[in-house]
Amino acid sequence: MYAQKTPHMTPGVFFGDFVSGAYAAIGVLEAILVRQKTGRGQLVDIAMQDVMYFHNFRALDSKSAETIKDDIQKTLGEPMDDVITSEKRPFPCWYSYPVKDGYVAIVMLTDRQWDDAMIRIMNKPDITTKNPKFANVVERIKSRDDYLALFKEWFSQRNARENQVACARPRPA
Repeated sequence: MYAQKTPHMTPGVFFGDFVSGAYAAIGVLEAILVRQKTGRGQLVDIAMQDVMYFHNFRALDSKSAETIKDDIQKTLGEPMDDVITSEKRPFPCWYSYPVKDGYVAIVMLTDRQWDDAMIRIMNKPDITTKNPKFANVVERIKSRDDYLALFKEWFSQRNARENQVACARPRPA
């Protein structure tokens, strides 16, 4: 957020989340090979920022989905590039919310993340995946105007630490 000079916005770049895990796995495999040869362990240190520098994200993003962009637009009802980063119509599941002492960035794209947030954290059972309007990420994109205000209000009532504690509570067994 700081590097993009947009502290009020969730970063529009999520590629590092996906690829960093793969780089970590490659590092672990290499460490295992070294251990087998030398008997010594290794430190595997992967920085998401380094992964982002290594990849030219925008070029990769635009080229990798080029052949399916029209299908995605038909499904979502809008251009794929606007879904996550549009300031005109923000996506509440990938957004930066003002709180009492700054901002919190929220990413909850999976159904489990959504339901955990709605039921366990926010106590909003009427907008869980059991409701057809929120059944999956595509439906949540289409229905985002129905819950953006709710999210803004909920997060604004807490400071960053209170939001962090609320989201970090352990799941019931």
